[in-house]
Amino acid sequence: MDFFDDLLTLEDAAYNRGVTEAEGEINKQSQKDGKILGIQTGYQKFALIGAIRALIEELIIMCQNNINADISKDKNGKNRNYPKQLKNLTETLSIINNIFYPSNSKFIEVSNGEENVELYDRTARQVKTKTKTVCAQLGLLNVYNAIDESCQKITGQLPENQINGVSDDIW
Repeated sequence: MDFFDDLLTLEDAAYNRGVTEAEGEINKQSQKDGKILGIQTGYQKFALIGAIRALIEELIIMCQNNINADISKDKNGKNRNYPKQLKNLTETLSIINNIFYPSNSKFIEVSNGEENVELYDRTARQVKTKTKTVCAQLGLLNVYNAIDESCQKITGQLPENQINGVSDDIW
């Protein structure tokens, strides 16, 4: 009976080694997939933030020019409150710069810590909402929508949640 017990022990050892190796491979693949998704998601978020920042900078110039020229109506004759929109745009740009460009760098500074990711997500939603609202009030919602669509075409659709994103859009 010892011979058969040794065979069973050998078989169990081989089986357990195979299971352990398979689990290790699955974990490695999961980590790799997680990193890829994280990179893509970060790229998507920050590409849109950069585009919104550029839009805001242009809208600030437009508002300043209209205020300096004492213009209170747009090209269609609609009244626009350029001083109020300039204030909103300046505040939104300040939010972007304080959170995403803290050292006045040309490049976004990021951290992947839970607190920072939550802060980035909350700030990005706030910035998108404020910018979209100002664009609507200036009669330029189509410009905001075009920028948003362009960013989605370039970077793909943002996953609805971090685990189960749109699988067709993952690189």
